[in-house]
Amino acid sequence: MGSRLETQRSKLSTAIWLGIAILFISGVFANYHYRSIALPLRIIGWIVLFSTMLGVACLTQQGKRAVAFAKEAKVELHKVVWPSRQETVQTTLMVVTMIAIMGLFLWAADSALLWLTAWLTGQRG
Repeated sequence: MGSRLETQRSKLSTAIWLGIAILFISGVFANYHYRSIALPLRIIGWIVLFSTMLGVACLTQQGKRAVAFAKEAKVELHKVVWPSRQETVQTTLMVVTMIAIMGLFLWAADSALLWLTAWLTGQRG
């Protein structure tokens, strides 16, 4: 009995995903067919279509898992300890300083190697 129920759920899920694909293909067709309509109106149509597709996708097992994952991610995001403004500024200044120091070092090394190569090849009198 359990496998029969799973088969029915699988068929329903497949039908729902097929319906979503048909909605998307219809949207692409409508976008090209009605290209004379103003772009903002077509964008509103796409927003409505994607909202409908997401709503229908939430009816499947994969959709329900995705919604549950998003809710759990939101809960975890609230647990994150964000740095203060002062910590962010200090870290940014440290990164900028290190980039400047490394830039100067690489410039000096490149110049020295360029001078050495020119001296070894006799291109500098």
